[in-house]
This record gives sequence, C-alpha cells and structure tokens, in this order.
Amino acid sequence: MTQTPFKLWLTRLVIGIIVILPIGCNLINPDESIPSYLYIPKITLATTGDQGAASNQILDGWVFINDALLGVYELPATIPVLTTGYTKVEIRAGVRKNGQSNVRVYYPFYQGYIKYTTLLPKVVDSLGPITISYKPNVKFELIESFDEPSTKFELYKRGVLDTFYRVTGKPYAWGGSGGSALIEIKNDTTIVEVTTLNEYLLPSSGNEVYLEMDYRTNYQFTTGFYVTEGVSRDVQQVPIISLYPTDTTWRKLYLSLKEDIASQESNSKFKIFFGSAKTSTGYIPQIYIDNVKLVRFE
Repeated sequence: MTQTPFKLWLTRLVIGIIVILPIGCNLINPDESIPSYLYIPKITLATTGDQGAASNQILDGWVFINDALLGVYELPATIPVLTTGYTKVEIRAGVRKNGQSNVRVYYPFYQGYIKYTTLLPKVVDSLGPITISYKPNVKFELIESFDEPSTKFELYKRGVLDTFYRVTGKPYAWGGSGGSALIEIKNDTTIVEVTTLNEYLLPSSGNEVYLEMDYRTNYQFTTGFYVTEGVSRDVQQVPIISLYPTDTTWRKLYLSLKEDIASQESNSKFKIFFGSAKTSTGYIPQIYIDNVKLVRFE
C-alpha cells in the first residue's frame, strides 16, 4: 500500500531519531579522562660553602609535564594531571620578582627538579622532598653574609650620629645566629646611604642579573645602584625599588637588574646601594640587611 506523504515523513523522522540517538547520548555524556595526581611539597634550597646561605622564598611550583607547562601552583599543592603512563615531571622554583606578589617568575638561577615516574589514574604520586641548588654556570659577583667583622659595604652618605655596623645573634641577626648589618638613622633629618666597596662589571646585553637579599626594617628604604658610565665616566644614581616596613619580620627580595643595566652604556661599572631619608623626629629608623648576593650567568 502506498504511504501518504505525511506517513512517509513521520516514518523517516522516527528512523532518524533512532539512528542519531546513541550519538546524541555520547555528546551529552562524553567519555571523560580520569586524572592522576601529583603532590608537590615545599621546595628547599641547598648551597655549597662558596654560594652563601641557603636563604630563599620559593612560593610556587612551575610544573612541566613532558616539557610542556601545565601551570603554576602555590606550594604545597596537589594537582590533577591528565597524562598517564611513564612521564617526565619537572618542577621549577617560583619566586616573586621584585617583591611584587602579582609578578610570578621561576628563578632563572635555580636548577629545576626532574623526576621520571609512571602516573596512574586516581593515584597520587608524591614528589617530595624536593631540594634544589643553584645552576652550575651561576657566577656570584658578590656574596655578603655579614658573618665576619669586615664587610664589603661602607657608609657613603651619613649624618654625624648615623651608624652602619654588624649585629649578631638573637633577636637581631637573620636566622638567629651569625651576623647581620644594621643601618640606624639617629639624626633628626638626614640621608643615609650604604654602598659596596667595589664596582662590578655586569653584562649589558639583556642577560639576567639579580640582587638577592634578606631585609627587616621599621622604615622605608631604597635600593639600586650607582653606575660609572663606560665612556664618559660620569657617575649616576639609579634607584630601582623602595621597600616598606616589615617590623620584626624578615623578608626575601629577588630584584631583577637586567632592564636597568641594559639602559646603561656598555662597559659601565656598578655599585649596589641601600639608602633612606629621615624627614621627621621622635624615633630611630633601623634597617637590617643580610645574605646579599649579586648573581649572573658566566
């Protein structure tokens, strides 16, 4: 019997629904990969005797899976990974560049932690403990831990009463032992600056150069460098960053000098400085400094 056009259309519609129904179900409920997991504890730093203290503030882990960046995670962290099977995992130590909480970088002078492991779905693979070190081609232009009576810094500008000297032990020194530097501004109105004794020839081709240091202060101070220009021999001061009171808390600074050095003449020489200007009376600003390192690649 010949079907009417309406019945023929209805028959085709039903057949079409039956055909595409399994496909539609798959679109609504697609197969989902089951992740494996990595647990990343805190990262610690180990140094040799000629690299200064193992002071650091490693806050993040930059996670690479088979050489591809998966993400940046505040430590400690448990993170899902869709990769399974035999896998190369690399963790790079993340810091706050120039002390800014919104500028995250992995520190170029620290070696990454690498582990080859077999990742399994639903299984947590713990990577700890993680201890890293400086890369072998890092050059330390300056290391000053203030543990010896002599120092690589000197007062450059000061008032009659202002002082720069070494303090030792608890509660003054970083870590509670050894020594730290203290700048005290005792005059009512004065500018105090401390600079390195030596000048340093640093790469001006855009290579990484960092100033590391620990500091604790009850008053704002500035750090940067004096530059003796390579051709004219003119001396200029280049303030880079102002640091604010931390009260009794020690903080770590990773200060990038690359951009400021690159804007100077080639073959220029540099002196690191710390300085502050007291503009009112009634208290004594105290600026503690320790574990100063000027680092670059060889």
